[in-house]
Amino acid sequence: MFLIDRSKEPDEGGRKFRRFRGGIPFWLQALAIILATLLLAGLHFGDIQKVGRIAAVLDSSASVTASRDDLLTALDEKLRRLSRGVQTTEFTVLDSFPGARPIYHGTELIELAAALEDWQPTRNGHDPNEALNVARSLIGDKGLLIFATDHKPESETEALPLGVNLLAVGKPRDNVGFLGIDVRPDETGTPAWAVVVRNYSDVEARRSWQIEVDGTRVGEERAVTIPPDGAVTLRGGFPDGETPAITLVLEPDEFPVDDRLPIVRPVTKEILVSANIPRDSRHFPIVDRLVKSLPDLRPVITGETDVGMFIYWPLEPREIGGAAVVFLEQGQRGKLLTGGIVVANHPLMEGLTWQSLIVPDGLKMPVYPTDTVLAWAGEKPLILLRESGAWPQLLFNFDLSLSNADKLPAFAILCHRFLSRIRDAKVFPESRNIELAQRFKIAYDTNGPAPILQREGQPPEAFIGLSPNETGFFTVKQGDTTLLHGAAHFGDPREADLRECETEDTVPNTIPSVIEEARRDSPWWRAFLIIALIAVALAWHFQARSSRRQGDQDAPDFLEA
Repeated sequence: MFLIDRSKEPDEGGRKFRRFRGGIPFWLQALAIILATLLLAGLHFGDIQKVGRIAAVLDSSASVTASRDDLLTALDEKLRRLSRGVQTTEFTVLDSFPGARPIYHGTELIELAAALEDWQPTRNGHDPNEALNVARSLIGDKGLLIFATDHKPESETEALPLGVNLLAVGKPRDNVGFLGIDVRPDETGTPAWAVVVRNYSDVEARRSWQIEVDGTRVGEERAVTIPPDGAVTLRGGFPDGETPAITLVLEPDEFPVDDRLPIVRPVTKEILVSANIPRDSRHFPIVDRLVKSLPDLRPVITGETDVGMFIYWPLEPREIGGAAVVFLEQGQRGKLLTGGIVVANHPLMEGLTWQSLIVPDGLKMPVYPTDTVLAWAGEKPLILLRESGAWPQLLFNFDLSLSNADKLPAFAILCHRFLSRIRDAKVFPESRNIELAQRFKIAYDTNGPAPILQREGQPPEAFIGLSPNETGFFTVKQGDTTLLHGAAHFGDPREADLRECETEDTVPNTIPSVIEEARRDSPWWRAFLIIALIAVALAWHFQARSSRRQGDQDAPDFLEA
């Protein structure tokens, strides 16, 4: 064995048992083995205590707003009752919205209550299963999982997973609120708004409403009567015709989320189009009708443009730069192409029908390997998307004036989709009315600072492509440049209908199934490990020194010179 030095005495028979002779190396190595065994065996030197693990997932759907205070009170009472008789209870509280930040994790109910003060259920309807799965993974199979909401699951598809306890605190309520909004020019070209007021009750409702500008009520207070389970449309304009934003305020009720409707005067990004097509060209009337039929296009003759319309003559080839829609002109009519039209699987062509397209054969544009062919007729590419440069180009590789393409809805829709891509990529201020927590895109300079979202009365936050969760005005900025003026409003009728809310409690009063014995690690385990390593090092040192000394004694004598 490595603990005991092998005896150097020869075995000459006789007594088989010898007295054990210990030494410093032996006792040091024995100490190291004992300490290592204790550490590897998981032996702890702390107190044994009972720990319970509880996770609560809070339904952040907007309907819970009406029952929020009652729900949090019931949850607090339930957690206090469950934690009785347990030395330590670990609480985990999550928001049900996918990707939301955790609300709390710890062992103190006072800290948990403080963390819930800022929690507001303002989301649209969503599936809580992702948050429930995360909570289960955090507390393990023996943990107690609670889903706190204001109603029972209405169908089998909404049924909670096995092992989830329901804490529903709600009651049926009548509600009247704003539902939808539309802003567009009236007969005189002045922007006008139209909003829907919905009655979520079985009786007739009468509510007063008024316009608010910059926090001040303007105009007379008016009243609206809504039939049972019905809706009424309100119409009006912006005060003075120049006010960029207003808020419609409805008489408040128990569900305040839909009692205020902020509205901004929409400002869209115009696409400046230069039609570089001679008036005597056969393509001029076709392109002119196209430009006039598509929204938010403004023809320009000089100055900067966003996209150009060009004619391409194969006999006089030239490079066309910038964003463009290019039409081939071949002069004489050739024979018609035969064979079916094959359409590529591409977002620009989704849902478009080109089978009735009639095109003549003839001259062609040069096609590069980097071009994306959107449609073929036999072996001839008819429509191409060129994205090899800084700006995209849509190429029609046939003479539009000698075909029936301008009679097909697919032609106008394709051009509209292409121009919409250019509009989306244009960095220019705009104004929009957007629903709460709605995903949207906005163009910005990729070489500049990251865009930020600024809500009224709130600190700036990183823009992640979502509108705010609370009703109100907001802006998106990049540095000192304002990219968007927005108004976030509520618009989910399922969450506004509170007639199905009810109370149900399936949470047990005790948690015997989640109590477990947990041993607290000794803070001295690092010291034990260091002592074991030092003991091994000293044992090797003493054993090596003893071996060298024994070697010197056993060395043979040499003749002296």
